[in-house]
Amino acid sequence: MNRANYPRERYPDFVHGTNGMGDITIPAPTLQTDPKTAAQAIADAANNHGSDLVIIAVGRLTNLAAAIDIDPDIATTCKEIIIMGGAYRTEGNVSPYAEANIFGDPEAAQFVFDQDIPLTMVGLDVTMQTVMDNDYIESLRTSLGDTGQFIHDITRVYAGYHKESQDWDHFPVHDSSAIAYFDQPGFFETESGRLHCVLDGEERGRTVFTPGDGPHKVCSGVNSKAMLARYHEVLSASY
Repeated sequence: MNRANYPRERYPDFVHGTNGMGDITIPAPTLQTDPKTAAQAIADAANNHGSDLVIIAVGRLTNLAAAIDIDPDIATTCKEIIIMGGAYRTEGNVSPYAEANIFGDPEAAQFVFDQDIPLTMVGLDVTMQTVMDNDYIESLRTSLGDTGQFIHDITRVYAGYHKESQDWDHFPVHDSSAIAYFDQPGFFETESGRLHCVLDGEERGRTVFTPGDGPHKVCSGVNSKAMLARYHEVLSASY
C-alpha cells in the first residue's frame, strides 16, 4: 500500500480536497458561527443528554480528549463512543502500523482509551472491506437525483486519489462505516477487550487490542453487501 506519512499538522487535502468536500463549490453559509469550541460543544452535549449520548468520532480524537479534560464527567455519563480509526489485525495506512486518524494525535487517543468509556473502534479491518466502485456510485447518481449527484461530486477527489496511488477503480468506505455501525451493529462482528495506543518509536500511532474483559470493542468483520444496500436505502429515504 502506498503510504503518505505526513506530519501531524498537514491537512490531507491530497485525499479529501482542499475544502474537505472534494473541492465542490460550497454555497456561502447563511447561519451564524457558533462561538463555542468543538470541545466545549461536546462537553455541553454530554451535560444535556447524559447517558443518551453516543459520540461518533470520524477524525482525530483531539476535540473529544479536550472535552473530557473540560468535563471529566463525560467519562461516566456518555453512553458510548464510536470511532472511525485504528487498525487491529491489518496494517496501517500512513505507516505499516498506524491509521491516519489515530496517527494524527495518538496522545488524544490514549487519553480517551484510558477513560473506560464504552468505545467501539471501527477501523481499517472493516473499512477496507467495504468499497464503493464506479458502478455503485453511478447507480446512486442515476437513481437518487440531486442526492446521488452530490455523493458522486464529493467523491471525485477521493476516488482519484485511490486511482492514482493504488490504481483502484474503487475506494474504501471509512467514515460511513462508523455511522453504519451505529445504525446497524448487527452488520459487524466485534471482539471485546481493551485498547492501547503506542506513543513512541516507529510504531507510534499503532492501536493495540487485548481481547478479554474491558470497556472496548473492535470491529473485526462486516457484511459489506448489506451495508452498501443500507447506504442506498438511507439515501433513498432522503430523496
